[in-house]
Amino acid sequence: ECYGFYGSNNSDGKKNSVVDRNGNILIPIDKYQGAFYPDDGFAPIVDKNGKWNYVNVTTGAQLIPTFANDCNSFVDGVAVVQTIDNQWRIIDTTGRFVGDSYDYIYPRHEDVYIVKKNDKYGVLSASGQVIKAPTNYFVYPMNDGLMAIKETSESGVGYITADGTYKIQPKYYSGFS
Repeated sequence: ECYGFYGSNNSDGKKNSVVDRNGNILIPIDKYQGAFYPDDGFAPIVDKNGKWNYVNVTTGAQLIPTFANDCNSFVDGVAVVQTIDNQWRIIDTTGRFVGDSYDYIYPRHEDVYIVKKNDKYGVLSASGQVIKAPTNYFVYPMNDGLMAIKETSESGVGYITADGTYKIQPKYYSGFS
């Protein structure tokens, strides 16, 4: 189905919401501060206090019981949210958290997420499964199927594939992907 936005410019400022292809309002504009384009049947919404959640565009039900500090759109059944305790998590379309919490989860790139925990970096699959635990000095986003990785401040830079195996062994002084 096609969805679009409608907006109003009232005393509260501009607000966005979601309509279907026939112009039927799916998420009432007066209930939330804003609603954004839905993916996988859920629209990210912002309440009047600036907190985020997802609304099922068919039923109008909220996905998670409490609001989040931030959320991203769903891609292939999962999305990244910052919980009210400032941890970043992956959530599925049932509202279930997938895997552990992290200090930050970077946007998905070429079907992997880079995560940060205690100033160390790791890699998750598109579904949120751990490929490389967050024990690395740095990991750069995937480019053409490879990610630059440096395991410690003293080790060399190597390149891994999406499954975490080394394609190029860690022997370089520096590197990027």
